[in-house]
Order: sequence, then structure tokens, then C-alpha cells
Amino acid sequence: MTENNNVIFETMDEFYEKMPKIYSEKDLNLLKMRLEGRSNKEISNLLNLQYTNVLSDIKKIVRELPEISEAEQFSELYTNYYVTKDQFLTYCINDGRVYEILSLKYKKGLTRFPTKKFTKKFNVQYENNSVIFE
Repeated sequence: MTENNNVIFETMDEFYEKMPKIYSEKDLNLLKMRLEGRSNKEISNLLNLQYTNVLSDIKKIVRELPEISEAEQFSELYTNYYVTKDQFLTYCINDGRVYEILSLKYKKGLTRFPTKKFTKKFNVQYENNSVIFE
């Protein structure tokens, strides 16, 4: 794997398109499985690998993940609120891979997600790579 910290992708689709050129086949498979929502334990069972090896490989991949603007715009929301995947898909963006990449990179917030403030047709403004909900 090459150093990817200074590479910026706009969307998850763009990142997925470039992943085979960035990662080894093993790392590519591990990352894709995690972004599809599988746990480290499920991956270790499916690939017949030691759990500790999967865990250390995933940690290494996460440390070297490039920036993906589509995901980073929700990082503040993710780290401030305890938002479930279902809530995220309903109120933020309908791409589970974005939620999964946030869960790999960041610790989830503790404040209850205020679903009453959000509707499916919320207005989102982007300012300095942060999301402002109105």
C-alpha cells in the first residue's frame, strides 16, 4: 500500500474506483468487506484468518486512508452525536459505505441524535468541509 494521507477523493464512488490501484488484493478485500458493514470477527471467519491479524491489518489500513470529502463532511456530526446507521442513511446520505468509513476513522459521539430536527428534505450547506443543517 502506498501513502495516501495527502490524496483527497470527492466521493466514495471515486475512491472505490481507485482502490484496486491503491491497495494490495488482501487489503482491498479487507477494506471492502468492512465498508460493506462486516465486522472484523465476520471477516476473520469468512477468510479463515486470525482475528488479531484482521484487526491489525484493518488498523493499518485505517491509519493510511485518504481523505474522502463525501465522508468528511459528516465527521463532525458523527463525532458529536450517537447516530445509528439507519438514522444516518435516513437523515444524512443513503450510502452505508460513508457511515462505515466514519465508524472506522472516528469515535461516535454520545449525544442522542435529534431526529425530530431532521426531515428527509433537510437543507445542507457546506462550509469549510463541515455540514450545517438548517
